[in-house]
Amino acid sequence: MYLAQPIPDTYSSLYYISLGATPFLLSVMFFAGSLAIAFVQIPGGYLADANGRRDLIVTMSFGTGLAYIFYILAPSWHFIAIGLIVQNLCLVYQPALLAMMNRFFAAE
Repeated sequence: MYLAQPIPDTYSSLYYISLGATPFLLSVMFFAGSLAIAFVQIPGGYLADANGRRDLIVTMSFGTGLAYIFYILAPSWHFIAIGLIVQNLCLVYQPALLAMMNRFFAAE
């Protein structure tokens, strides 16, 4: 899913700094993103069990993709921070995806 992600990630911090962020703000942004993804892990597992894994993965994958609009249209670092948090909140499907991958690899 993330084959090309390391390419822009190499220079993303420089891009955020060019939009007005400081190194301290970068650390706060990434910390907020980590908190957002940690916040949705348990509810994500519950939603996957209650409503089905496939629907959750498909729906939130679109949400993760749409969150990149904040990165593309960002006039300042504030939009990057919002996009990062929205993107990580949409990763509520991560427990479902890991469960599907574990089941696939355990079957072999």
